[in-house]
Amino acid sequence: MTSPAITSEVAEVEFEDQSGAGDVVTVARVVTPADGVVAVTVDDGDDEDAPLLGYIAVPAGEAIDVSVVLSPPLAQDTELEASLHGDTDQDGLLDRSVDQRAPDSDGDDVVSEDAEYIVQ
Repeated sequence: MTSPAITSEVAEVEFEDQSGAGDVVTVARVVTPADGVVAVTVDDGDDEDAPLLGYIAVPAGEAIDVSVVLSPPLAQDTELEASLHGDTDQDGLLDRSVDQRAPDSDGDDVVSEDAEYIVQ
């Protein structure tokens, strides 16, 4: 059995610029109509193959201040992207070959947001 698809009308990710030791980032707000996974990648312009730094499962509804552990930790200032994926196989893990990125409201893009991370 697969989880319901994440629809664009109510799916949202808010990700703000931040600084820290480079081992954890905070996604300010996630809204999803179905269980999903928030992935944090290096924003290198290649959405599908961008280096994955960390992810966390999120339940349906709204989540505030979602912490994502980064592995490996960042050693320098980096532009990051937080994106929402459906948890298609309902295992709470991110498998980018199975768990598809959630589409945005016009279907032309995905539910994601960029942020700059400054290592202190």
